[in-house]
Amino acid sequence: MIETWCWDPKVRGRVSLERVEERILAIENRYRPRAVRVDAYQGVLLTDRLRRRGVSIEAVPVTLDVNQRTFEALAELLAERRLVWKRDPVLERELLGLELQETRTGRFSVVDADRKHHRDLALSLALAALLRARRRPEFEVAAVK
Repeated sequence: MIETWCWDPKVRGRVSLERVEERILAIENRYRPRAVRVDAYQGVLLTDRLRRRGVSIEAVPVTLDVNQRTFEALAELLAERRLVWKRDPVLERELLGLELQETRTGRFSVVDADRKHHRDLALSLALAALLRARRRPEFEVAAVK
């Protein structure tokens, strides 16, 4: 994961999709990743607009299966101490607040245990970990929600 950026509506008010789009374009111009990935359920319009502007963008449906596979990859990298990041209090708070909950089907879901914080950065990191686990060496950017 190249860079994280969070919009806190408590501080900045409603999320400005124009600012999100500008930020993704700035990351695209700076790093030239092979693909930018966004949450399919949150970024439909954003995906269409960025694609028209030449950004290689992929909408990733954050399903129970994707949730499970991404956090398995993240847990493996953390357990093996193969993950390093620049100090980020928001990301660290999200990681510390994650909890596994078993579903009725015997699978698991990763949720924010205290429901006070989102897990957007943690999910972005987990998705990047999954893509890395697949041995995809290209730059990856995941903008979630």
